Amino acid sequence: MKNLPYLDCHWSEKNKYLAVLVPKSACSSLKVMIMNNEGIAIGVGWGINKPFAQKATNLGKLPIKKSSYILNSKETEALRWCSVRNPYARLVSAWRDKIAIHTAEFNSNVEQILGMNPEIDINKHIVPFEAFVHFVVNTQNKQKCDGHWRPMVNLLYPEIIDYHLIIKVEEFKQGLQTLKQKIKSTSGRDFNISLGHRNKTVSNWKNLYDKELAALVYDFYKEDFLHFNYEKDSWKIAKNEHIPVCEQEEEYLLWVRKKHISVEKLLHKNLGTFGKTIKLLKAIKKRISEVISATKP
Repeated sequence: MKNLPYLDCHWSEKNKYLAVLVPKSACSSLKVMIMNNEGIAIGVGWGINKPFAQKATNLGKLPIKKSSYILNSKETEALRWCSVRNPYARLVSAWRDKIAIHTAEFNSNVEQILGMNPEIDINKHIVPFEAFVHFVVNTQNKQKCDGHWRPMVNLLYPEIIDYHLIIKVEEFKQGLQTLKQKIKSTSGRDFNISLGHRNKTVSNWKNLYDKELAALVYDFYKEDFLHFNYEKDSWKIAKNEHIPVCEQEEEYLLWVRKKHISVEKLLHKNLGTFGKTIKLLKAIKKRISEVISATKP
């Protein structure tokens, strides 16, 4: 549609559904599942976003009449679904994967956080979660910031899209079963909900919050809490709830970060060597063509 914002989504003509995806809400796992059902391989784990964007049928690629039909049809004609996650847990996941274990893609964000917290020695410590929270709530634009910590309402646009099914990561298995049943009802086709890939969840995320920090996060993500029915106090540890405590969490994250950096350096070095090889082969090919042309009668 003309005024529809960009969505990370896929329209399945075969299975008659529109899936809209949100980073840090089982996004990678769902993308693999979606493409597997379309018979399209996009790999697993990190690095699947680009091939997904290239091979998925994005709503923006469709004619206005078709996209309008998808957004206004009944569930029995075009099922619209998405996934969401507790905003407290989602922000911890974004911090852990993108800032604590940061790759080159997020260096500028890390540098900005370090500029706000010059006491942090990044060579010996990870960026603390608290520093990341203050970076998000004090500097980031809710409509335009990185999708990994952008409010979900500004990625799913529920005021524009009336979803028939909203899968909560906290009730993932049940949500996928419901999705399978609804796709069967809508398209008459069986849908494989086997993920084949699932990122490790941060089970001890509640340990990172206190009252003050939770208040900052709630204020920034208030629309998410209200629209997707998450409790303001859901950061609190219930009396009978067991939350594992990982005393060596920082040491582990530091180790993983160093591994990532070494892999990035190795990849950059190999790509540089590969580029030089290609350039040399092209030069040889050009020289051979010149010699052949010169020897022709």
